[in-house]
Amino acid sequence: KDQNVFSCLFDLAYPIPVLVAIIESIRSTEPVNIVPDIAKRASDVSAPQFVAHDGANLSAALKAVCLSKELSLDERYYEIGYDSDAYESLMTWTGLIFPELSAIDARTDLSTGKITARFTIGQDQKSQVTIPIDALSDGTVKWLALVCYLISNRGSLAIEEPENYLHPSMQRSLINIIRNYISNRSAVRFLISTHSETILEQCRPQELTIFEYVEGRTICRRIENSDQVQEEINRTGFGLGRYLADNAL
Repeated sequence: KDQNVFSCLFDLAYPIPVLVAIIESIRSTEPVNIVPDIAKRASDVSAPQFVAHDGANLSAALKAVCLSKELSLDERYYEIGYDSDAYESLMTWTGLIFPELSAIDARTDLSTGKITARFTIGQDQKSQVTIPIDALSDGTVKWLALVCYLISNRGSLAIEEPENYLHPSMQRSLINIIRNYISNRSAVRFLISTHSETILEQCRPQELTIFEYVEGRTICRRIENSDQVQEEINRTGFGLGRYLADNAL
């Protein structure tokens, strides 16, 4: 009862190399499915300083990101786990979809032992307003959690339907941010399951794996003529989302 089909394969006298590679790939990829209601909850003071796969500990992660600005290089590496530009990256990427945001901080309530993130809205000091994390929209909170995942250098991720709760403008920015993140990390990859035409519009034909349910079986395949599809996209101006919606891939 403590084994599954993957772990049993390691007990074979002659493990099948391709299956071993698949198992290691799955083990090294962290699944992510952010639930905004969970991400909005205050974090315990003892909570890890990284966002959990469902969005928990977001306030603790945001506090660590804010603290990373003030610590030395060694302290950031050993105690925080975020680079010195983590806060700047968080503000820049969140500013793409929330331009009114001017500052983020997180406070610990010693009477409850909880950490709560707070957000300052407005660029003019006279009109600035500070609101707690649970007052933000579900989409904004999910975006913050995803960005914290990226800047914490967690490695490869598998994100399930990231379009849920996200405004189309956030969906458009998401793929570009991921590209920026992985550009200098050859060992990092992202697996994204999506039905969003908006997200697909930002992708390249050679990046897609299409899953179809055919005669009781799930079939997955790559686009064989990806170069021709890209040429057609360039010619017509229609993106992958349009072609997938029309069953033209």
